[in-house]
Amino acid sequence: MRETTATDRREKLRFPIKLDLRFRSDGKGQQFKRGTGFTINMSSSGILFRTDNELNVGHPIQLLINWPELARKNPPLKLIVSGTIVRTAGRDAAMTIETYGLRHNGPDRPDTDALEPRTENGYARRAGALRA
Repeated sequence: MRETTATDRREKLRFPIKLDLRFRSDGKGQQFKRGTGFTINMSSSGILFRTDNELNVGHPIQLLINWPELARKNPPLKLIVSGTIVRTAGRDAAMTIETYGLRHNGPDRPDTDALEPRTENGYARRAGALRA
């Protein structure tokens, strides 16, 4: 079990990683906010990221994260994450991970698809499976 301090009570270990992302957030009666940013750190239960504009706590959000390439011959991977914004500080936002999935973006699959985890092909998962 990991010790926590008064300023850091997170149960999951966070890993510093900077990856480019796109996001879409919507709230009750408001239009979608879309933009770009990058991750600051990630755990199995949440992501801290910085965006090009401020977001609202409590709103649902979807991230499309450019995942590092393992080999140049493979199409680029995207990590698609959905959750809720739980904390903000200026342009930094923290979110829960509620669902996640991976997607390949090859020539037959442009990077302009909706930011939705795809469940019909079985690769979107509930985040609880990560924590099990």
